[in-house]
Amino acid sequence: MMLLRKFTNIPNAVAAPDWLALSMFIFLMVGLAGCGSTPVKKKVAANVQSSVVEVPVEAAEKFKLAVNDMNDGNDDQAEKQFIELTQTYPQLSGPFANLGVLYSKRENWADAEKYLVLAAEKNHRNAKVYNQLGFNFRKQGKFDKARKAYRDALKANPNHSDTYLNLGILYDIYLGKLETAAKFYKKYQSMQHQPDSKVAGWLVDIERRIGKQQQQTAEAMQ
Repeated sequence: MMLLRKFTNIPNAVAAPDWLALSMFIFLMVGLAGCGSTPVKKKVAANVQSSVVEVPVEAAEKFKLAVNDMNDGNDDQAEKQFIELTQTYPQLSGPFANLGVLYSKRENWADAEKYLVLAAEKNHRNAKVYNQLGFNFRKQGKFDKARKAYRDALKANPNHSDTYLNLGILYDIYLGKLETAAKFYKKYQSMQHQPDSKVAGWLVDIERRIGKQQQQTAEAMQ
């Protein structure tokens, strides 16, 4: 997977760190409030279990087919099947979430936002939906909404490490609040089995910039 500093386009597997919000992010079948997803690099096995509603067998089979198409890069066919599922089984949030991912890949931010908001309404406990929504808002320059979406992700799951990283990126690159960004980067690092070397480099860079700002402030006061 190609790794870039902090800016990225949206290919099939998104460059870091934005891949944390999009790639490896194909939602599995979900009920009104139950969700399952498996982070994988290229392939996703559809989990059709729901802790809230019984998923009809036909819906589960159609969802599996749509996920397979999505994995194989047949986005148009996957889109058609997910849309049909949203119409036939509107209580399931998974198809809405996957449509949000598909439209994000196309940089169709308006439609992506619409479907991700619907997915969140149907399953407010899915941190990945809110994390993806934060990514979507950030790409549109809606930084306050992005921050709220990331906060909602942490309310849904305080241990969702990707959200801490995305908050770090938001505060670092887009809001210019370096000390807050460093706090989130460090939180992300603390949740990894091994420290991320890229993030470690960003932290070194932030500490350098904070020191430079403090020096400039001190010189200005002399």
